Amino acid sequence: MPSGRFSRWRGDGNISVITSAPGKMILFGEYAVLEGHEALVLAVDRQVTTHYKPNETLVVDAPGYGRYAPAENHRTLPFISALLDGQPATTGEFRVSSQGFNTHDGKLGLGSSAASTVSFAAALQILKTGQIVKSDLMATAQNAHFQVQGLGSGADIAASCYGGALRYAWLTENETGHVFGQEIKTDLGRACIQPLTGGFPSILAVWTGCSASTTQLVESVRRVRGQEAYASAIKVLSEAAVQGIQGWCSADRATLIDAMTQSTQALHLLGTAASVALVTDTHEQLARLVGTRGAVKPTGAGGGDLAWVLGTNAANDIELAQDMTNAGYECFTLNVCEVGARRLP
Repeated sequence: MPSGRFSRWRGDGNISVITSAPGKMILFGEYAVLEGHEALVLAVDRQVTTHYKPNETLVVDAPGYGRYAPAENHRTLPFISALLDGQPATTGEFRVSSQGFNTHDGKLGLGSSAASTVSFAAALQILKTGQIVKSDLMATAQNAHFQVQGLGSGADIAASCYGGALRYAWLTENETGHVFGQEIKTDLGRACIQPLTGGFPSILAVWTGCSASTTQLVESVRRVRGQEAYASAIKVLSEAAVQGIQGWCSADRATLIDAMTQSTQALHLLGTAASVALVTDTHEQLARLVGTRGAVKPTGAGGGDLAWVLGTNAANDIELAQDMTNAGYECFTLNVCEVGARRLP
C-alpha cells in the first residue's frame, strides 16, 4: 500500500475513528520512579494520531517507523503487535502518525512510542466499546509497552493517556509504597496517578543535539543498583521530585530551580557510577551559558534529548531562549497539553 494514498484520508467520509495522544516530558523523579518513588511528568503539545478506515484485512502503517500487515508478512511495529496479541481478530486500515516528535538530527525524546501505543490502543477501544475509558487504556497500553521494552515506569504512558501535569508513581508487584490519586492495576504492577493544578502553561526546552536510548541508559544504571552511589542518587532524586512537585503546583521558580540543581547533581553521580553520561558535556555547556539566571536540567533518562531550562523569572526565560538560539542551540516552547488521549471530531 503506497503511503501516498493516506494524503486523501482527511477528506474521506469512510473514516470512522481518529484518535490522538500527546507526548511527554519527565521533569523530576527519573530513575527514582522505577524504585516506587514519585515523579513529575507533563503531557506536551506534540500529538500522535491514529486514523482508521474499515477494510477486510488488517494493515497498520506508521510512516517513518514501519508497517504491520500480517497477510503480507510485515511485522515491523512491535508495540502494535503487542497490543494486538491475544485480542479478537481486528481488521481495518490504520495510519499512526506523529507530529513534532523529531528534529532534523533525530528524536527529541518526547515519548513517541508511548504516545503511538496509547493512540492506537484508544482507537481499538473505541472500535470495541464506542468510548475511551482512561483507566483501561492506561493498563492496556502499559502492558503492551512493558512487554516490548521489558522495563519502564509507565510515566510516559500516563501522560499520553491523561494529559496535563501528573504526580506519578509505579509500584511493581512486590513493592509497597505510598498510594495516592487513582490506582490502576496492570499485569506487572500498579500506577498511581494524580493530576496537578497550578504550574506553568508551557516550558522552555533546548535540544542537546543528540538522541538518547532510554532502554540502554536504564539498563546501564540498573547494573549498579546495589552500590552506595546508586542508593544515594535515588534518595536525592526522590526528594527533589517531591520538592519539584510542590514547586510546580505553586509555580515557585526558586523551589523548582533548587530541585533542578539537586536532581542534576544526583544524575551526574549516578552516571559516573554507571559509566554513562547522563549529564552530558552539552548539559554542562548550557549550564554555563545560563549561569545565575536560572537552571538547566536533563529530562527523562538524560544522556541527550531535550533539556529543560527555567529562568529565575519570565524575562530570563525569554533572554535565555534568545541567548541559546544565538549560540546555535535549537529551542522549543512546549505547551502543557491538558487533554490526554481523545477521539477527534
